[in-house]
Amino acid sequence: MATTICAPSIGGVANDLYFPSPAVSTIAVTIYLLGLALSPLFLSSFSEVYGRMPVYHAANLVFIAFLIGNAESHTTAQFMVCRFFSGCAGGIPLALGGGTIADVTPPAKRGLATALFSLGPLAGPVCLVLTAFCVKLETLC
Repeated sequence: MATTICAPSIGGVANDLYFPSPAVSTIAVTIYLLGLALSPLFLSSFSEVYGRMPVYHAANLVFIAFLIGNAESHTTAQFMVCRFFSGCAGGIPLALGGGTIADVTPPAKRGLATALFSLGPLAGPVCLVLTAFCVKLETLC
């Protein structure tokens, strides 16, 4: 999610933080995905020890803290570190989603629940645009 927000604006970020080369701009976008991919390998097992809710809450707090750090960063290094750790925290809910669905959904309905969960990242931006269009259309009528 945050990658889609950062990718179109990376030129402005590069100007604000004085990135030395275009390669650094590419790394700034992809380092989030690196954290998103690596963190579930190490951190998602905490949900088996402490339960899913504490892990969800901790990941959300860390995610918000590092997004604020992203917004307030003044150097390239600060920006990269905050991007990586926000990606690490953002990967945890994605990794725990399947287990949560298995915990709260009866086996006969897990297929639909998993399909809807997987459809969320794809349909979320589309639904946002459609909602904005409908609201705009409603104000015109």
